[in-house]
Amino acid sequence: MTSHSVRLLIPALTLVVSVLVLAPVFGQAQPADDTCTALAQRALEEVGQSCADMDRNTACYGFNRVGATFFEEPTDDIFSKPSDRTPINTLSSIQTTPLDEALETWGIAVLRLQANIPNTLPGQNVVFILMGDTQVQNAVPADQVAPASDATVDVVAKTRARLRSLPNALANVLTVAESGQALQADAIDPSGQWLRVVLNGVPGWMSRDILSEADFSTLPVLTEETRAPMQSFYLTTGLGDPECNEAPSMLIVQGPKGVKIDLTVNEANIQLGSTIILRLLDENTMEITVLDGQAIVNNLIVPAGFKATAPVNLPGDEGEPEGTPEPEGTPAPEGTAEPPQLTQVFGPVISGPWQGCRPLTPEERAALQTLTGLPLSILNYPITVPDQTSAFCLPPGAAPPADNNGPQTTPEPVTIVDCRTFRATSPLDGAAFGLQTFYWDPAPGATSYRVNLFRADGSLAGSFDSAGVATNLTANTSVASGAFQFSWNVQALLHGQVVCTSQTVTIPLAPPPPEPTIAPQVTPEETPVETPFF
Repeated sequence: MTSHSVRLLIPALTLVVSVLVLAPVFGQAQPADDTCTALAQRALEEVGQSCADMDRNTACYGFNRVGATFFEEPTDDIFSKPSDRTPINTLSSIQTTPLDEALETWGIAVLRLQANIPNTLPGQNVVFILMGDTQVQNAVPADQVAPASDATVDVVAKTRARLRSLPNALANVLTVAESGQALQADAIDPSGQWLRVVLNGVPGWMSRDILSEADFSTLPVLTEETRAPMQSFYLTTGLGDPECNEAPSMLIVQGPKGVKIDLTVNEANIQLGSTIILRLLDENTMEITVLDGQAIVNNLIVPAGFKATAPVNLPGDEGEPEGTPEPEGTPAPEGTAEPPQLTQVFGPVISGPWQGCRPLTPEERAALQTLTGLPLSILNYPITVPDQTSAFCLPPGAAPPADNNGPQTTPEPVTIVDCRTFRATSPLDGAAFGLQTFYWDPAPGATSYRVNLFRADGSLAGSFDSAGVATNLTANTSVASGAFQFSWNVQALLHGQVVCTSQTVTIPLAPPPPEPTIAPQVTPEETPVETPFF
């Protein structure tokens, strides 16, 4: 068995050339001929039939042509024709091909994923739709794959209980459970002190101390790095616009209504509660378009009807695509082009903050109307193209501009906090008891900072806020006394909202100074005086 066996999936009589069509801006409506429109409509209808009623964590071959690589040597008939399906955990990468009117091909594939959706929401899935010249490669290392488990444990809130976004007492509060409320836990954190539950459809973490006791040994352990298959991936698409807007090259991602999904795309984190589109504009730029809900990218909230871009770096020579061997028994007919290549390691990697957030133009909205024809059988809910909006792109916690009475045509520049070089720098080897100065490298764009001190048992001892953008402050470590060590970290804030948290540093704490010895004083004997009662 090979670790990344390759199988190129070719219909009996067709081989296709991958063609990258370069055009100025997506949304400049391209003239659609009748052949293109008819082929696109037929493809979508067939995908709706071939990929209906998919199970969670499966991939479906939607319409010709689709290629795939697997972690193990595939059989000859696996995932070789429309309507074929395969488990996600067997899939290393998947690729669809651009429209070719002469050969009547336009690759479409559908994936239904669990991502970070809890087991207690069994009917909810994340939908990936690959269209045209698009390739997705699984980027979840084997040691970070979420353990397969359907286990759940019933618990009850012993008091009013906060649901937090992370298993950490400093994480933001999503909602609150009332005392006596019944919940289901489906995972536990490595410390064993936090349980993942769902409250009113919102997944999050609750402290085990405020929940009823039960046997949690069957629950899977989830860390901050744990990912489900394809929850982290690399994406490449054809560059520029298609020959006709009815057959674009892009990745559509749709999460369930009301559930926030965490993805890592080309090594950058994206949180969505929405329908989004991802594609490459050129070799140096990736674009996100939000059709429903919102997406949070690099601490920038992109609302429905908006798009933003991020810079990317392409891989070097060591990341060039490798040749894909032809399947046995299907030699390329003389005079035809070689099939598209499937890469084993590829980028590009998002290398900077998302920027240039702006509303869609009328032309861009018109060009996206073709997506409203995607069959509901492969979606969580119908896709709609938002009208002109009065929303704004803003960092989390930031207030919108005062003048918000009409549609926004020229959005204000958005301050983005860059967390990439943010870290605690001193002290790293020990701290004085009492007044101690703490230092850190800045997070450009932050408006203030906060230093948190933790006791040896991990509980929060105290928090100290900086004066503006200063990158050091003096705090009193005596609040963390009681042991010979303590921990600290620093957080970057944007208008009072935490947007970055540094590594947590655990170091020795000097003992308190000895108390001064005071000689006992001898006082003359006095006659007791009766104290009046108040």
